[in-house]
Amino acid sequence: MRAESGLVASLVFLASVSVAYSADADFRRIGGQGKVDFMVASPVLAKDTTKLHKVAKEYANKNRTDWCKLLIWSDGKKAAKKLPMTDAQVNSQVASYERNKATGLDRLRILKNGDVVKDVE
Repeated sequence: MRAESGLVASLVFLASVSVAYSADADFRRIGGQGKVDFMVASPVLAKDTTKLHKVAKEYANKNRTDWCKLLIWSDGKKAAKKLPMTDAQVNSQVASYERNKATGLDRLRILKNGDVVKDVE
């Protein structure tokens, strides 16, 4: 019975580690400047605006206090690592996330070629 309990506990631990690793692989910080973080989202995550908004908000809650801005790309090779950004980096950005607790702002902006396509609030 003890061996089975230990095996079950080990499997639960391994499952939780793989879920955490998967989340980190899907959405990770690659650079930034000041309170602006440059992020890469997996292409699958970048296409799911509801999930991307949720993941960005979770990142902000964990890593920032009252104010947060995330610039998001789906291709790390095209992403900026610091400011200023090139035109190509601006145009390849897929989204930005802004949160300001003082004003209640909590918005994901979907971008294409540097233009706002959709706001998700």
